[in-house]
Parts: sequence; C-alpha cells; structure tokens
Amino acid sequence: MSKPAYSIGQMFPGFSLPDSKEEKKDGRSLFGKYTLVDFWATWCGPCRKETPNLIKAYEVFHEKKFNVITISIDAISDRSKWMKAISDDKMEKFTNLFNGGDVGGLARELKIVAIPTNYLLDENGKIIATNLRGEQLVKKLQEINK
Repeated sequence: MSKPAYSIGQMFPGFSLPDSKEEKKDGRSLFGKYTLVDFWATWCGPCRKETPNLIKAYEVFHEKKFNVITISIDAISDRSKWMKAISDDKMEKFTNLFNGGDVGGLARELKIVAIPTNYLLDENGKIIATNLRGEQLVKKLQEINK
C-alpha cells in the first residue's frame, strides 16, 4: 500500500469537480468551515454503512461551522447510480462531487488506495485529522467546538 500524499498538518490540495447538476465546484471556495472531505463509491459497502454517521455529525455540528463534501470515485459510466445513491442515502444536504473514476484526478493526487477515506480540514483547508469513523468523528468535532 502506498503512503498517502497528504497528511495531518498539510494544506489540502485545490480541486475543481462537478456536482450532481454538472456544475464545477472549486474546492477552496467550499472551505471556511470545518469540512470533512469523504471519498466513497456506490459499490462500497463500508462507505454506504458510514453515511448515517456522517448525517448525524452534520445535523449536530452544521450550525457550529461544520460541512461535509462527499467525492465519489465511481466509474464515469455509473454517474446515474451515484445520483440515485445520494437520494437513497439522504445525502442531499452535503456537497456531493463526482471524481469520475478512481484512476485520475484528485483521488490520484491524494494517492487514495482504499475507501472510505476522509480528511477533516480546518477553516483554512489544513488537514487536522484523517479517516474518522462513527464516534471518532463526533468526538473530534466535540473537541473542536469546546
């Protein structure tokens, strides 16, 4: 397994990816709050299982400057499955972006080799934690919001 390209203390790289309306979103413009950037795919069971935890954290901490950006690495041909999963899993409150396959783009720059993978960023886009799941995410957000 290769070493991640970015780690705690580094600035998250800039990126531009399309949302579900095929509008390009500039990653840096989405920061300004504590932000969880979560890489997933519709075919990834553990990813889909984690979604209720992300929703819970979002509902509790969104008013306290917390946001979630999900980035799908589904194949380009599976875009419709991605859009259906957003609806089925009730992810509409998140910023949902499409990386268009796991072989290029942001996922490759970050050297993501397994999903789910996530990065918690501060208001300026600096990585402050990685791969937080379930209660780990809630505890970290509680710590930040003290």
